Amino acid sequence: MAACMGDDPALSPNEGGEADADVNDPPDAAGDSRSADAPESDSSSDASAGCDPTRPFRKPVKITEVSTLGADDFPRLTPARDELFLGREVQGIGNFDASVGLASGVVRYARADGGAWGAPRTLAFNDIGDGGKMNATSFSMTEDSKNGFLIGRDGSNFSAGIRKVTRLGPNQPWSIPMPVTLKDPAGQVAQPSSMFVSADGSRLYYSASSGGKQLVYQAALAAGAYGPARLLGFDANERSPVLSRDERQIFFGSARAHPGGATGTLVYTATRLDVDGDFGPIDFVAELNEGADEMTPTWLSVDGCTMLLSGRLTGESLTDVFIATRAE
Repeated sequence: MAACMGDDPALSPNEGGEADADVNDPPDAAGDSRSADAPESDSSSDASAGCDPTRPFRKPVKITEVSTLGADDFPRLTPARDELFLGREVQGIGNFDASVGLASGVVRYARADGGAWGAPRTLAFNDIGDGGKMNATSFSMTEDSKNGFLIGRDGSNFSAGIRKVTRLGPNQPWSIPMPVTLKDPAGQVAQPSSMFVSADGSRLYYSASSGGKQLVYQAALAAGAYGPARLLGFDANERSPVLSRDERQIFFGSARAHPGGATGTLVYTATRLDVDGDFGPIDFVAELNEGADEMTPTWLSVDGCTMLLSGRLTGESLTDVFIATRAE
């Protein structure tokens, strides 16, 4: 079966014309772009041929199996597609909003052999922090699934910082979160709101508030710290950067004025020649935004043919998990 999911029965339209999506794909193939300072990556399970990453995406469909009545955000898969991590408002694990007893936590779904997802588990590191509790979100992993990065707030501290967790391999427990030094362009500690780590861990891409709007930055790993970061040139309230494996294409959510008068945060893309270069003109990704009030990219497969997103369809109030695949 090809890497594109058009042949997957789980994506066949139902009687209402929509599909209840599954995330079961064969693995993908890609080139390599490693840094000497980056953690070693040994995963090749997301590798295959068959899908053309230059083709447009199909319209995203909701993954009802993992979407809840709460807010589901930043869904990310491992390359083997047997673990799914996402941010979710979880009752009683923190004090980010003490008035309603809700906090953002990272939950994990697991499955075997492409079967149904099991029950979600709130990861233990949500309960570890300087203040006894940590509100965690925007979980991102290196390609080998051994190094995880998240944005965490400890106890009553509302300043967000990057934390790193490690494990021996896929489906193994994570370590206690440790602070990661991330410096903004001025050399100060950055306070990101969303984050993405490159396949080899050598670069972090994040959004942070500046001048009353969210901007997207890139920070390289050097001497054990990331940064100082550099602004990627988008200046109209952007968030949730996601990059291709070679880091030459970026997808992100933007709240700029959209074509056709659409509002909300919707998906854009841009390309560049190399990882140290500037991105060219941005493009509105119409097929990923169709029928949505909000839609942001959160994960892209190694071959660039499958994307996870979080968003709200027109008329809905909370974010859910969506999947989009390239047209054949």
